[in-house]
Amino acid sequence: MDWPTFLLRMMFALQTAKNSMKAFAQWSLGFIGAKTTVIVDGNTVTQVSKFPDGKILTFKGEYSGDDLVITLTNSKWDGVAKRYYKA
Repeated sequence: MDWPTFLLRMMFALQTAKNSMKAFAQWSLGFIGAKTTVIVDGNTVTQVSKFPDGKILTFKGEYSGDDLVITLTNSKWDGVAKRYYKA
């Protein structure tokens, strides 16, 4: 299947990363050493970043109408963080 191309922008303390990628394709964030995969499934976008030290960060964004809920999990932390956005 030919997946659509997405543009992902991430803002960090000292710089912004911008990457154009296909869903399910793995790519690297060179300046932090993470291998990242983005999965798009209906109204859900999941980004999984695996770091050289074994840590795995997962960002799951779920869209519903004017609402966006982003859930963040970290393999080295038992908690879950959520952010809520409204257009």
